[in-house]
Amino acid sequence: MKALKTKFFSLIVISVVLLLNGCTEPVDFDGTETATENQFILDFDALNVIKRHEMTLFPGEIVDVKIIKEKGILDIKVYTSDNQMIYQGDDVSSCEFSIPINDLDMYWFNVNGQKASGYVSFIVREK
Repeated sequence: MKALKTKFFSLIVISVVLLLNGCTEPVDFDGTETATENQFILDFDALNVIKRHEMTLFPGEIVDVKIIKEKGILDIKVYTSDNQMIYQGDDVSSCEFSIPINDLDMYWFNVNGQKASGYVSFIVREK
């Protein structure tokens, strides 16, 4: 009987530990972020927030974009100061592309992750 009580108590303790482990909040961001006047780079093991950066860009410039999605959901938005959408990708896959800049403006680069890991870069191409 004592062995049965010990096993039952052990089962209860293990169940509580597992239950409490599942209640932890996900990490908002675990990685590195580089944000300068000509680049925005995120390399992350966990992304569960929106990361954003602004850059003033000039006509004729080109922004090279690289996305490597390892897991989760990544939404990308690039828009101007007057909310003109330049690029929007919902639940994007890994890809590379370029964004030509036509107007002098402040551009916003948003990366929204949900249980995501990977790499995203926006780099103004050198002339």
